[in-house]
Amino acid sequence: VGRKTKLVNRATKVEALDTFLSGDQLILSSASGPWYAMRPNETEPARTYHPTKTTRHTAHASDTLLLVDIDSTLQARSLTSGHLLWEHPLPHPVHSLWVEGQEIFVVFASGVLECRQLTTGASSWRTSLPGLPVGEPTHLEETLLLSTTSNQGVCSGCVERETGRRVW
Repeated sequence: VGRKTKLVNRATKVEALDTFLSGDQLILSSASGPWYAMRPNETEPARTYHPTKTTRHTAHASDTLLLVDIDSTLQARSLTSGHLLWEHPLPHPVHSLWVEGQEIFVVFASGVLECRQLTTGASSWRTSLPGLPVGEPTHLEETLLLSTTSNQGVCSGCVERETGRRVW
């Protein structure tokens, strides 16, 4: 995969934001615009999608590619067809984005953690963090561990994955 990623980068002349495998395809997304679906032993993309705005964050699950653009709009696109499945404007700039099962977790730069449904993008719950996010969250069974910083220094917190309730 590493060598193929470098070839894709040279061929498309883009810097990779995210590269991952989906079924028999190598998916390359770029901050500057398009994402490409490459099949094994082929040099030309099987499919190319050109977003209208610069992409800030990406994540994926099964056949869904999630993109957050420069205007903080969250989009879900089919990796098979490239078609838009749904989109939602987000209230704040995004710090990080990831998928666990059928849930999308969004950490906003403002210090808010939100859980959304993968199939619709609808919000399931939202909770305030005790400061601004630092680093990437960690999934621990039924909880999420997050680090934040405030005028009191760096601290860690834990929230229930199901409800967003702060445990500590």
